[in-house]
Amino acid sequence: MRRQSRRRNMIALSLVFLLLGSDRTSTERNRLRATVAAAALVEERFETVFYANADLLLSTGRYKQLSEQSANTLRLPFADLIGGLESLGPHASADLLSKADAVLIGARDFRPPATLGDVQSQFCYVVVLAGDNTSILARTTKLPGVSEEEGSVWKWAAKPTEGSRSPAQYYATQVGGSYLVITSNLDGLRLMAQKLASSKGGTSPPLAPSIRDWEAISQHEVWGYRNYYHNEAENNKEAAGTSEIMSDAQALAFFVDLKQQVGVLRLYSSAADTPHKINAKHMLPSLDEVNTGLWEAKVSLSGDQTLQPMVNVMGLFGFAIYL
Repeated sequence: MRRQSRRRNMIALSLVFLLLGSDRTSTERNRLRATVAAAALVEERFETVFYANADLLLSTGRYKQLSEQSANTLRLPFADLIGGLESLGPHASADLLSKADAVLIGARDFRPPATLGDVQSQFCYVVVLAGDNTSILARTTKLPGVSEEEGSVWKWAAKPTEGSRSPAQYYATQVGGSYLVITSNLDGLRLMAQKLASSKGGTSPPLAPSIRDWEAISQHEVWGYRNYYHNEAENNKEAAGTSEIMSDAQALAFFVDLKQQVGVLRLYSSAADTPHKINAKHMLPSLDEVNTGLWEAKVSLSGDQTLQPMVNVMGLFGFAIYL
């Protein structure tokens, strides 16, 4: 009896180790895919890149230790994706995101809304699939209003949002079993799909994207990064969130520390001009120099006073709301 019991215990332990090994393999694969996607978005000169675990977008209200207000503001960069999918039917968004591990957005060309509402931008969403599913679009593309373009590209239109007078156009394609790309621009969709396809689905170690402190920032469930391209014309600095950004600033980063319930905002700036301008309005906790050229502020994500500071953070990345 003891031998049989010992044998059962050994089999059970072996199964546990196999499952743990499988989880580690899956996690590492998805991390590689997210790294590839982030690198591609940065290379395509999207000013802002934001990342979120798919669980945040599948849920509503509170998320883990975060207050409802904080969780909702963290969902702002992904509003166009959720809205575009929900325009296809009440379950389209949940069906698709339930098969995802994470979602990234690249945004640029920020424009003020028509009257009130969200700032408008050119966007590119990259959905990192949790498994190797080559037919994830099968149900979505059969829904009314979705039509097929040349080369396995699908398109549909959503009703105008509060910030726009014209319908929003969406283009989507799948890249193997690794990614789903959804954009507002057909040419951009094809270019991004080509870049992701050339990475072989994130199966080999990619080069880290040109994001400062990448290894630390990318460990978090929600993060954002913005490169400042000072030599490029902008349509509207207020909409873009750059009215207080001077030539000394190179980049802005943000990540969420769930355990501490804080958001960490980092400004990479060679001088104090930009931090002083941002601090002058007292709309955020003070940006203090913590290292040479690195300024940091911590925003509380607990309690009932998180909404305004977090809305201001989102505005610095180009996701402001005109009220």
